[in-house]
Amino acid sequence: MLIVVVLPVASGPAPASAQEPEHISRADVKRLIAQANKPGDFQILATFFHLQEDTYRAKAQNVMDDYAACVRHFLMAPKFPTRADQDFRLFDYYSAKADAQARLAAHYDDLLLARGIKPRPKAPTVSMHDLQNSPLSRTTFSQLH
Repeated sequence: MLIVVVLPVASGPAPASAQEPEHISRADVKRLIAQANKPGDFQILATFFHLQEDTYRAKAQNVMDDYAACVRHFLMAPKFPTRADQDFRLFDYYSAKADAQARLAAHYDDLLLARGIKPRPKAPTVSMHDLQNSPLSRTTFSQLH
């Protein structure tokens, strides 16, 4: 009987903090941003910002799904903001937040690369390409009003 044990091989030094990036507090993130100088710190920050980006992209997708359901039921243009209007604004907000988190994650990934450490591969997520090519894109929304 042959038993094979596979241990993960780190591409750099172990993180300075034992905390997982998804369980790190905002105060710890601010402290790490201010004091990060080790590859382990950069890895924690990059992973944290990638997770935040994924969270905002998922929220944007949920809001867009709600928006699509609302748009299907428009009979006439009301004189007040509808739930669809609010959903579309939330979609813009979450998309902007996701883009900002992606830029921060890319910054820390670049810092890792500059130190010769390969960043962790990003987990697969829902493609925004499908959302942008959907019939309910920004141009379609502007045509509805």
